[in-house]
Amino acid sequence: MDLSEEVISLPSFVSAYGWVPFAASILLSILFSVVYVKKFWCRSERDKCSAVIAVIGISIALLSAFLLPVDVFLVSFMKNSDGSFKDWATNSTRQAVEDSVTYTYYSLYGIIFFYTFFVLPLSYFSYEERDEDRGNSFGVFTTALLYTLVFLFVISGLLLAGAFIPYKAAPPSNSTEWNKIDFLIKELYKSKGKDALAFVVNILTVYGMLNIILYTSTGLASFPVTLIKGFRSLSEEESILSQNQASTQSRINALRSKQSRKSLTSREISTLAQLEEEESLLSRRHVLLESEKRNIFNKCQPFFRIFNGIFGCIGISFSLVLFISLLISNIDKLMNSLGYKMGYVLKENLLPNILDYIMVKAQKVFPMDYVLYFLIVIFLVICTVSGMRFMGICCLCVPMYKVRPGRTPPQALIMLAFLLMFVVLAINVLMYSLIPQYTTFGSQYYCKFTNGTCDLTACSLDATADDCLMTRAGAFILSFAYKAWIFPAAYFWLTWVFLAAFAVSFIYVLIRSRQSSLEEAIDKDDFDDSDDPMITI
Repeated sequence: MDLSEEVISLPSFVSAYGWVPFAASILLSILFSVVYVKKFWCRSERDKCSAVIAVIGISIALLSAFLLPVDVFLVSFMKNSDGSFKDWATNSTRQAVEDSVTYTYYSLYGIIFFYTFFVLPLSYFSYEERDEDRGNSFGVFTTALLYTLVFLFVISGLLLAGAFIPYKAAPPSNSTEWNKIDFLIKELYKSKGKDALAFVVNILTVYGMLNIILYTSTGLASFPVTLIKGFRSLSEEESILSQNQASTQSRINALRSKQSRKSLTSREISTLAQLEEEESLLSRRHVLLESEKRNIFNKCQPFFRIFNGIFGCIGISFSLVLFISLLISNIDKLMNSLGYKMGYVLKENLLPNILDYIMVKAQKVFPMDYVLYFLIVIFLVICTVSGMRFMGICCLCVPMYKVRPGRTPPQALIMLAFLLMFVVLAINVLMYSLIPQYTTFGSQYYCKFTNGTCDLTACSLDATADDCLMTRAGAFILSFAYKAWIFPAAYFWLTWVFLAAFAVSFIYVLIRSRQSSLEEAIDKDDFDDSDDPMITI
């Protein structure tokens, strides 16, 4: 019997419970992407092509994350509450379900590869070349394609490297190491031939982890704290702006007075030019301030501040729960794992993990775990973009673009989508550290016989493959942890860096004074005519 026949033999209500929420998550992913891209889309450069490309890219990335609850549901629902498998969950049906989920993962990963190494680079370089050569469309496309070929060579090289790198083979059945990883033996043989794809996914995930450290850790702190603190009030903005204008005008007058009597030095000429530019910037901000004072929404500002404060408190609680759960999980791995040569794999969770416990319990109440998981991923994505707003989009730690509502240029939108696709790949791995029991076994139990009596025990890596079913996401991570331990070991230590970065960012944003919304809205690098869409008449 082939795969399609076995999947069809699955009870229809099981498929509905598993895949209908995933279909709903497709719509929610697209809706979230559209709303978010529209928020940051540059109002003076309404280029629909870049917006559509960014929406599709972010949606694809989110779908790769939202597949995990389906994965967890399918393995958990195959078992009864007494630890036995349901009548329809035969060996062939289990295998068919596992294969269908695996192929879905690989299909999404393949689409991500195509999008990040072809579509996004081609789009980005097309915009870069179009700005330089406006008259020759064919020349723009040809040059952009040549640059994109570099990305195609990179992905091809990674796939070839992944295919030919010698991985650690499964140990002999009579060795002591066999007993340590008996939970993985079946998965090691299943994953043969897929190592090239797994290698590339892990390489890209490491890059995503670096972006999580840079942006997500910052955003987890800055996003909720900024909601609580808010921006300066209009009266504060007006007072500070007036002081800055008076100070700048005074310095300009002094230099012009000196210039009328004698020639200025080159340094003074440069200073005068900078001050005149600063005066122009302050004038533009003053125009925006006057517009904001007439805006009816600002009269409701106290009302909105209450809701911002409430959402900020919820967000900061969420951030701290994520931080504490990840910290506990890492301490557990440090103390009780199989060591770095097994990628710090933990056979059983020995320390209590708040978020993991909640997710496992929620998995028993359909579809609570879907909702919670969706909220966690969306929260992390929002915090990542908040970190990008805070730091700007960087390449090798060099700021390239600023991410601002209504002022993000097409190239920056494409770059944002590019980085978010890698970040979401890394979030998939971060979730394994954050909620290990949920991501590996869900709410499964098995019958552990002790002195002839059945002791109902939550599934762990101490159970055999015949007693518990591992999710495909968990199997993907754990099988590679044995064959190429350097990747999971790197994830483990990078999560420590992430925790440290969050702690530092949290302290910084707490002691930082409230920021100016005018300074974010109008920057010295903006063109004067780009202010027009920001002004409310």
